[in-house]
Amino acid sequence: MGLFGWKKPKKEEEKTIKISEIEDFLNDVLYKKSESINIDMHHAVKQIIELKKDALNALEQLETTELQNKNIPSRHIQIMEGNRKNYIEYTKNFLHSLNPTKKYTELEEFCQTFFESIDILNEKTQKNYFILKEFMAHEVNLVAEKLSQIEKIVTRISSNLQDLNLDKIDEIKGLLKKREDEISSRKEIEKEINEHKDEINKIKEKKEKTEKELNKLKKTTDFSSLGEFEKEKEKTDNELKEKNDQISKNFSKLKKALKKYNHAINDKLVNKYIENPGEALSEDKHLEIKKVLNDLKKQIDTGKISLKNKDREKTISAIGKTSELLKDLQKELNEIKNSSEKISQKIKASSSFWKIREFDANLARINGEIKDKEKEINYAKDKHDSINPMLNIYKIKNILNELSEIKVNIKEE
Repeated sequence: MGLFGWKKPKKEEEKTIKISEIEDFLNDVLYKKSESINIDMHHAVKQIIELKKDALNALEQLETTELQNKNIPSRHIQIMEGNRKNYIEYTKNFLHSLNPTKKYTELEEFCQTFFESIDILNEKTQKNYFILKEFMAHEVNLVAEKLSQIEKIVTRISSNLQDLNLDKIDEIKGLLKKREDEISSRKEIEKEINEHKDEINKIKEKKEKTEKELNKLKKTTDFSSLGEFEKEKEKTDNELKEKNDQISKNFSKLKKALKKYNHAINDKLVNKYIENPGEALSEDKHLEIKKVLNDLKKQIDTGKISLKNKDREKTISAIGKTSELLKDLQKELNEIKNSSEKISQKIKASSSFWKIREFDANLARINGEIKDKEKEINYAKDKHDSINPMLNIYKIKNILNELSEIKVNIKEE
């Protein structure tokens, strides 16, 4: 069914319009619809314009008319003049603001504004009107008659516009406004993305400058020496690890027995050897652990510490071997640690060491800034891609095809 209840003929014609032509095309469609129900909006608008001129002329006549009765008290004349001045001023302002349009897409708003304005005018001039009727009824009634005729025509236009289902116009105007807003939003996001890209380029320039300075540093003698120290440090660290592993392996065979031994006394030294044998041995300057191991052996021999036969023999054997190795293991361990500490001091004495740390910190911060900006760009791109102004045009196209007798296609400018 069509807009007003009739069956639409089959759409055989097609018309392609630009986005900028949508409103004009809609006006043409509505004009044809208005003809089909005998509405001549253009004629009505012309009538309003003519009546507006007539009303302004009537106001001019009201303004220049002199009182015929010369015996009216001056006080009454002053009251009349004040009311005439107000009435003419308010009514002129109202008439000058009255600018009807021939566009159907704007007529509904015109009608709404008219009704609001004339209500305000009536409220402001009602007292003026009744006072002026006592002095120059013909002239003021002529103005009121023209205003009344205009109001009747606007009322008729408003009624006819309702028959045209102008809610579709509001919907289309809303979609066009939404499209413009979305285009603006996309442009703002594109601007934001470009600003982020410019910022990234500036940050990358800082990174490139920092890397050049770093490469320059790497060519110095001090940096070469630092590299040798670091290799030596890596070697001693490996030796230290191997030695700690060897010590841990020896004490791992005693761990179960040492835990039983320490259960009652909770000795700090024994706890250290259980948790970190290498560190404990390094700090045990007088090898107090030997006394502990001797006492441990006695308690195993006397049965005070109970172990299975197989574990008992292994533990006693491990106590003997470990006790013999303690002095040499401690000496070797501390020599490696001392060597490692001396190399660390040489590294820290190198100016390149501190500069490298500073460069690394700067590069880490710069890379972090680049990563953050790239995240902001990706977020903005996702937001940009989620906005599709053309969806509004597809909806407008469907509305126009409902209203029009022909098939409508819309293309971009």
